[in-house]
Amino acid sequence: MKRTGEKELRRILAQNPLPEAKREEIVRLKQEIRMRADTMPGYSPPDNSLFLMLLRQIPYITAWVWTVQMGTVIFFALLYRDVFESREPLLLMSLAGPVLALLLVVDLVRSFGCNMWEMEAACRHDLRQLTAMRMCIVGAADVAVLAAGSAFYGRKEGNIWEFALFVVLPFLMSSSVYLWELKLFPNKCGGYVLAVTGIVLMLVCMPVLRMIHGRMLTFCLNLAPRFTVLALVFFGIMTICAAVRLCGGLKSGKR
Repeated sequence: MKRTGEKELRRILAQNPLPEAKREEIVRLKQEIRMRADTMPGYSPPDNSLFLMLLRQIPYITAWVWTVQMGTVIFFALLYRDVFESREPLLLMSLAGPVLALLLVVDLVRSFGCNMWEMEAACRHDLRQLTAMRMCIVGAADVAVLAAGSAFYGRKEGNIWEFALFVVLPFLMSSSVYLWELKLFPNKCGGYVLAVTGIVLMLVCMPVLRMIHGRMLTFCLNLAPRFTVLALVFFGIMTICAAVRLCGGLKSGKR
């Protein structure tokens, strides 16, 4: 009886196809809605400028992101003031690169881990735009933190390219690896997995960077800044490409 009812329902639905929405009718209805909204008391059209859209996203960013960034600035300042008695402050500063890079993807890790990204993609605002704007905000704050660190180190040691090699370059490398990892394995990349990835990157990259640094100081000191700039440009492009691919996948559902 149940199957018979389902067949009958399907037959009725097949005989009555859904009406096709005409583009002219959709445009007319949208114009009518706007005209009625303009006449409502107290209504003001929203300002969709890019600057104000970015400002609206700041309250939605996790508070501990700003706390970690402020703590990193304080850490750089303490190193500048010789609070930590270390002959190699760059080794301590290099810890900040993977940590700051992890802040770029904290919202995506939370969405993927809780399986909420599909619901967020169905909301009014485009999830790609929201994700890109939040990544831009956190990324700009990270760049400001790194700029402060380079200023502290430049005043202390004088060679900003060393700070870029040991701190900024690991930041870009970690960012690109995190983003590609989220793109390829979205359901398996939690916060702990990315943290372990950052630790592995530090353990692998630090000896390599120290070797490169020593070779440049010995053989080609004049070419060291150029090499550092080229490496920063390369991994910066890799990070941007990974971010674009990841945000683009949020729309299609392929992530």
